[in-house]
Amino acid sequence: MRIARPCLAVAHGLFATVAAADCVRDYEVAVVSLGYATFYDEGGQLAGYAIDQIRELERRSGCKLIVTAYPGQRAKVLAQHGLVAMMPFSGKPPKVEPDRLWIGMTRIRMDLVLNKAVVGEGASLNAVLANPEVTVGLVRGLNYGPDIDALLAPLPANRIDISDSIDALVRKFAAGRVGATPGFSIIYRQWANDARLNDRIWVIPIHTAAPMPGGWTFWTSNIAPEDVKLLTGALRAMRDDGTDQKLLARYVGSRDAAAFTFPAD
Repeated sequence: MRIARPCLAVAHGLFATVAAADCVRDYEVAVVSLGYATFYDEGGQLAGYAIDQIRELERRSGCKLIVTAYPGQRAKVLAQHGLVAMMPFSGKPPKVEPDRLWIGMTRIRMDLVLNKAVVGEGASLNAVLANPEVTVGLVRGLNYGPDIDALLAPLPANRIDISDSIDALVRKFAAGRVGATPGFSIIYRQWANDARLNDRIWVIPIHTAAPMPGGWTFWTSNIAPEDVKLLTGALRAMRDDGTDQKLLARYVGSRDAAAFTFPAD
């Protein structure tokens, strides 16, 4: 696997499946720095759940996958125009498109992460949303899902703060400019740990929001037909034989990993 920036090495041999064949050509995998899904470690190397998935998929398929990290908004534009071959940790498209194939890997619950310094502790979800002093932070280009969009729609514009990146959102959160932000545990656990904010946050599960499906998008017009079959077959096998759950558990723990696993199709 070739990566646009150096990649954290992980020992091979954890799983028994071996590569079955080689792809017709190499393919780009677009990723976004997003919590423990994809992040840069202390040495500036790409790591995380999606990177582990890519390594395992490459090993099983025998294909060479070129990983490129993009800002969230740039990745969204590339995806909208079909300018990449595949993208992990991507949301389910709202409609079926002829040149796209989506494979579900996870169903992750959305939580509301609260800043104790702004909100205090113990308030209900409705009380937080009704508090005019609480600004809700979002990241441009991220898909929060229709349920979260509907939940936040009644808030006035001055209570919604849009950041261009997770890092910018975290700086505002740490400074008290943002009092709440919706997110997945695989994302906010990483930035809370990295910014040493764990003792300053508390979390409310958003039970009114359905778990968000996450998976891989393949732009089939950019991939040889035989390679589509090879790659998607290997990815489904990773999910259905429990391998992907083990990869996810490295970042969210075994209980959440089991709860978040997407059913076989």
